[in-house]
Amino acid sequence: MLKAILFFVISLASNRYKAHTLWFDILIKNNKIGYNVLNYEIDPKIVHIKDLSFMEINMLGSTKRVKLTDDATFNRNFSLKRLDFSLKTPEQHVNGTGEVKKDSLIVHFSTGTTKGRKAYFKGKNRVILSSCVYVMLKEGILKSSQDIMVFDPSTMSLEKASITKQGNDAFIFKYGNYQSKITFKNGKIEDRGPMGLITKETTQEEALKLNNNPFALLNFFKVKPDKRLHLNAHYLKFKILGIDAETELNFSYQKVLSRNKRMAVVEISIPKSIPEYVGKIPDSIKTYLNPTPFMQTDNPEIKQLAESITQNAENDREKVQKILDFVYDYLKKEPVVSLPSALDVLHMKKGDCNEHSVLFGALARAAGIPTEITVGLIYQDGAYYYHAWDAVYLGNRWYFVDPIFHEFPASIGHIMLKRGGIDKQSDIISIVGRLKISILKQY
Repeated sequence: MLKAILFFVISLASNRYKAHTLWFDILIKNNKIGYNVLNYEIDPKIVHIKDLSFMEINMLGSTKRVKLTDDATFNRNFSLKRLDFSLKTPEQHVNGTGEVKKDSLIVHFSTGTTKGRKAYFKGKNRVILSSCVYVMLKEGILKSSQDIMVFDPSTMSLEKASITKQGNDAFIFKYGNYQSKITFKNGKIEDRGPMGLITKETTQEEALKLNNNPFALLNFFKVKPDKRLHLNAHYLKFKILGIDAETELNFSYQKVLSRNKRMAVVEISIPKSIPEYVGKIPDSIKTYLNPTPFMQTDNPEIKQLAESITQNAENDREKVQKILDFVYDYLKKEPVVSLPSALDVLHMKKGDCNEHSVLFGALARAAGIPTEITVGLIYQDGAYYYHAWDAVYLGNRWYFVDPIFHEFPASIGHIMLKRGGIDKQSDIISIVGRLKISILKQY
C-alpha cells in the first residue's frame, strides 16, 4: 500500500514542467523528497514535452530511489498523440508506450517478465498528461475552465479530470480523487495537493539539492487511534473521520453502521468459521476469476504453480490456506518499489504487502477462488499504517486474507478503505493524512 502512495506522489510530482526548462522542488510538509525537471517545445503543429521526476524515500530503513520519465507528443490543443514512459526503481524497470487511436488510448508496457496491453475508452474526450497543465500556465494558454482526461503512467490509470479557474492567478486541478490548487504568481508555479504535497518552481541548483536523510514516508502517514487496539479481539466498533465519497467501508466482515460525507461508524466482527467451498458463483463475482494485466491467472507458469500447490487440497478453503502458506514462505519480506505484477513477483521472490497480495490473488484465481485485492490500514505497535491484502469468496461471502502476515481470516487490525489494484489504490490519496480513528468498543 505504501508504494501506491509513493507512485501517486511521483505522478503528481511529474506535473512539474517547463517552458523550455523548468525545475521544481517536491516536498511533503516541507520535507524535500525529490525534484522534477520539465522540457517542452511548441511548434505550429505539435507540442513536445519531456519530463523527469526523481524521488528518494526511506522505506523501513531502506533508501529507495525512483525515477519516472515521460516523453510525449501532443496536438496544439494539448491532446495526447503518443507517449513513451519509463519507471525505474531498485527492483523494477517499467517501459511503456501509449497512442491515441480514434476513441481509445492504447498502452503497451513491459515490467521485466510481464508484457501487457491496456485499452482505455476515452470517447471524444481530450487526453492529457498532468505536465500539460504547467506548460499551458507558462505559455498563458490556460485561461478558462475545462474538462479533460488525464493518463497517469505510474498507476496505468486514465481518469476524468477538470481544470477550474479560481480568481486571477489560481486553478483547481482535479483528476480521479485527487485535487490540488495551482497558483501562478510572479511567473512562478506552486502546486499544493493532498497529504501536504507541495511542488514549487525553483532553480536547477536548488532542485538538485537532496536531503542527506531521506524522508521516512511510512511513519509520516500513520494514524494513531485514541486508544490501543487489542489484537486478540474478535469484535471492534470504531468511528473514522476524514473519509470521502470514494472510501469503501462496507465489505466482507466489515460493516458500516452509520455514515455521512466525512464520518462513519463501522464494526468488524471476525467470523467463527469459514465455508469449505466457493459454492455457486454469481455472475457479478465471476469477474474476480479473470486475469488482469498484473494478475496473470491465465499464464501457464501461474496456472501450473496454482495446480501444484493445491493438488492435495480437500476443499476450496484448504486451497486458500495452501496458497497462503506458499506465498508467505516463498516471498522474502522486504520493502520494494514496483508496479506489482504477479509474474514479476514470482521471479523476484521478495516484496512487501502489494507483492504478496498480487501473487496470492493470481494464484487463488487460477485455482478457481474468486479473489480481490483490498487496501486500507493495519494496526501495529499502537498505530494504523497503510497496507494491502486480499479477500476471497467462499460460500456466498467474502473473507479477508493477509498473505504477508499469514492470516486467514485477517485479524481485527485491518480496516478496508478501497477495493482494487494499484490503479484503484490511488483513489484514497485524498484522505491520506486526514484520517482520525476512535475506538468505541472491542472485545
